[in-house]
Amino acid sequence: MRVLFTGASSVPGEHILNRLLERTDYSEIWCGVNRRDVSVTHPKLRRLPLDLGSKISLEPIPKRLDLVIHFAAVTHAVNEAAYWEVNLQGTKRLAEQAQALGCRCFFYVSTRCAVGAMARTENQNSLPKKH
Repeated sequence: MRVLFTGASSVPGEHILNRLLERTDYSEIWCGVNRRDVSVTHPKLRRLPLDLGSKISLEPIPKRLDLVIHFAAVTHAVNEAAYWEVNLQGTKRLAEQAQALGCRCFFYVSTRCAVGAMARTENQNSLPKKH
Protein backbone atom coordinates (compact mmCIF):
# COMPACT_ATOMS: atom_id res chain seq x y z
CA MET A 1 0.00 0.00 0.00
CA ARG A 2 1.32 3.45 -0.96
CA VAL A 3 0.65 6.29 1.53
CA LEU A 4 1.18 10.04 1.53
CA PHE A 5 1.68 11.44 5.04
CA THR A 6 1.78 15.15 5.91
CA GLY A 7 2.66 16.83 9.19
CA ALA A 8 5.32 14.37 10.34
CA SER A 9 7.48 17.17 11.77
CA SER A 10 4.98 17.56 14.62
CA VAL A 11 5.18 15.39 17.74
CA PRO A 12 1.91 13.50 17.10
CA GLY A 13 2.69 13.27 13.38
CA GLU A 14 6.12 11.75 13.99
CA HIS A 15 4.62 9.23 16.40
CA ILE A 16 2.02 8.10 13.85
CA LEU A 17 4.62 7.98 11.07
CA ASN A 18 6.83 5.67 13.14
CA ARG A 19 3.87 3.35 13.74
CA LEU A 20 3.07 3.26 10.01
CA LEU A 21 6.67 2.41 9.16
CA GLU A 22 6.50 -0.60 11.51
CA ARG A 23 3.59 -2.10 9.60
CA THR A 24 4.23 -4.55 6.80
CA ASP A 25 1.12 -3.64 4.77
CA TYR A 26 2.57 -0.21 3.87
CA SER A 27 5.20 -0.62 1.15
CA GLU A 28 5.94 3.08 0.53
CA ILE A 29 5.29 6.08 2.71
CA TRP A 30 5.73 9.42 0.99
CA CYS A 31 6.24 12.15 3.54
CA GLY A 32 5.44 15.75 2.66
CA VAL A 33 8.21 18.06 3.87
CA ASN A 34 8.00 21.84 3.99
CA ARG A 35 9.86 24.00 6.52
CA ARG A 36 11.12 21.31 8.88
CA ASP A 37 12.49 18.03 7.69
CA VAL A 38 11.38 14.77 9.25
CA SER A 39 13.84 13.31 11.75
CA VAL A 40 12.82 9.73 10.89
CA THR A 41 14.75 7.56 8.43
CA HIS A 42 13.55 4.26 7.06
CA PRO A 43 13.91 2.29 3.79
CA LYS A 44 10.15 2.68 3.08
CA LEU A 45 10.20 6.45 3.64
CA ARG A 46 10.32 8.87 0.67
CA ARG A 47 10.49 12.64 1.14
CA LEU A 48 8.38 14.91 -1.03
CA PRO A 49 8.73 18.71 -1.03
CA LEU A 50 5.23 19.94 -0.23
CA ASP A 51 4.06 23.49 0.47
CA LEU A 52 0.31 23.63 1.11
CA GLY A 53 0.39 27.41 0.66
CA SER A 54 1.18 27.19 -3.05
CA LYS A 55 0.60 24.98 -6.07
CA ILE A 56 0.80 21.31 -5.13
CA SER A 57 2.38 18.63 -7.27
CA LEU A 58 2.36 14.99 -6.28
CA GLU A 59 3.97 14.08 -9.61
CA PRO A 60 6.91 12.14 -8.07
CA ILE A 61 4.46 9.68 -6.46
CA PRO A 62 3.68 6.77 -8.80
CA LYS A 63 0.05 5.88 -9.44
CA ARG A 64 -1.80 4.45 -7.46
CA LEU A 65 -1.81 6.34 -4.21
CA ASP A 66 -3.88 4.33 -1.74
CA LEU A 67 -4.16 6.59 1.30
CA VAL A 68 -3.47 10.16 2.43
CA ILE A 69 -3.00 10.87 6.13
CA HIS A 70 -3.03 14.64 6.42
CA PHE A 71 -1.76 16.22 9.67
CA ALA A 72 -0.06 19.31 8.20
CA ALA A 73 -1.46 22.74 9.07
CA VAL A 74 -0.62 26.27 10.05
CA THR A 75 -1.06 26.50 13.82
CA HIS A 76 0.74 29.77 14.64
CA ALA A 77 0.38 32.66 12.21
CA VAL A 78 0.25 36.43 12.55
CA ASN A 79 -1.80 36.74 9.38
CA GLU A 80 -5.15 34.99 9.69
CA ALA A 81 -5.34 34.60 5.92
CA ALA A 82 -2.56 31.98 6.23
CA TYR A 83 -4.98 29.69 8.09
CA TRP A 84 -7.48 29.89 5.24
CA GLU A 85 -4.88 29.51 2.49
CA VAL A 86 -3.01 26.55 3.96
CA ASN A 87 -5.50 24.76 6.19
CA LEU A 88 -8.52 25.06 3.93
CA GLN A 89 -7.43 25.81 0.36
CA GLY A 90 -4.18 23.82 0.63
CA THR A 91 -6.07 20.80 1.95
CA LYS A 92 -8.52 21.05 -0.94
CA ARG A 93 -5.65 21.21 -3.46
CA LEU A 94 -3.98 18.23 -1.78
CA ALA A 95 -7.20 16.19 -1.94
CA GLU A 96 -7.64 17.00 -5.64
CA GLN A 97 -4.08 15.97 -6.48
CA ALA A 98 -4.41 12.77 -4.44
CA GLN A 99 -7.65 11.92 -6.21
CA ALA A 100 -5.88 12.37 -9.56
CA LEU A 101 -3.45 9.65 -8.44
CA GLY A 102 -6.34 7.27 -7.80
CA CYS A 103 -6.57 7.88 -4.04
CA ARG A 104 -9.99 7.18 -2.59
CA CYS A 105 -9.14 7.40 1.11
CA PHE A 106 -8.20 10.77 2.65
CA PHE A 107 -7.78 10.88 6.44
CA TYR A 108 -7.69 14.51 7.63
CA VAL A 109 -6.63 15.31 11.18
CA SER A 110 -7.59 18.86 12.08
CA THR A 111 -6.33 20.84 15.06
CA ARG A 112 -7.44 23.89 16.97
CA CYS A 113 -6.50 26.04 13.98
CA ALA A 114 -8.52 24.40 11.24
CA VAL A 115 -9.50 27.71 9.64
CA GLY A 116 -8.81 30.42 12.24
CA ALA A 117 -10.90 32.61 14.51
CA MET A 118 -12.88 34.25 11.71
CA ALA A 119 -14.67 30.97 10.90
CA ARG A 120 -15.96 30.68 14.45
CA THR A 121 -17.40 34.20 14.29
CA GLU A 122 -19.03 33.70 10.89
CA ASN A 123 -20.55 30.36 11.85
CA GLN A 124 -21.86 31.28 15.31
CA ASN A 125 -25.31 32.11 13.93
CA SER A 126 -25.58 28.72 12.27
CA LEU A 127 -24.94 26.74 15.45
CA PRO A 128 -27.93 24.95 16.98
CA LYS A 129 -29.56 26.86 19.81
CA LYS A 130 -29.44 25.34 23.27
CA HIS A 131 -32.82 24.66 24.82
